Amino acid sequence: MELRPLTEQDMEQVRVWRHDVPNVLRTPYMLTEEMQQDYYHDTICNRDSSTRYWGLWDVVLVDAIKASGTKYQQGHTTFIGYGGIENISFENGNGEMSLLIGPEYRGKGYGKEAVGLFLDQAFNQLRLEHVYGECYECGPWRFWNSMALIYSKATRDLACWLPARKYYQGEYHDSYYFTFSAESYRRYTRENRFPADPPEEYQGVSRQADTGIYDGGSQSVRPF
Repeated sequence: MELRPLTEQDMEQVRVWRHDVPNVLRTPYMLTEEMQQDYYHDTICNRDSSTRYWGLWDVVLVDAIKASGTKYQQGHTTFIGYGGIENISFENGNGEMSLLIGPEYRGKGYGKEAVGLFLDQAFNQLRLEHVYGECYECGPWRFWNSMALIYSKATRDLACWLPARKYYQGEYHDSYYFTFSAESYRRYTRENRFPADPPEEYQGVSRQADTGIYDGGSQSVRPF
């Protein structure tokens, strides 16, 4: 999967996707085509904006039929989602992650890969130190819980629950609030890039001595 600049056509597809998931959105109303175009020109295309969003593209296999009638699968580079980092505060070294995968591409691992790509941009390109996020309990909070445990396992108190953050279908829903740190992300990528390296090469990273290791037992994170 690769990141590409967003086009106005991409954003119109995003607007259609958004209408199907009101439970995860902060915006409490449906967007018109004109409103989405204004957002694209005023925010996405603004080089001074505090938002850095990209389109997510990957080769997707689709069924096809040869002239002989033989069935086969053909790869097409397809727009499958979008997102990135918004509300960037360079003075404080942080920003907020946002991600939306098209409905037909969910549950196939694209979300996890996208989070890794966005964190790479945040920590290795934008020079941020922390990336936070929020997911309402009526949304896919378990996905974000798993991402927090994967990419920030070396940090304590990664997540908490905030009460009554979303009013949806006649009820108030709490939200799952989480943070990724550059230190933990780099530790995760280093350990997974060089799994066979002897520990003496990383004497500054001792799993036994590091009191900041996250053990998955924080009471602030709800169980699955």
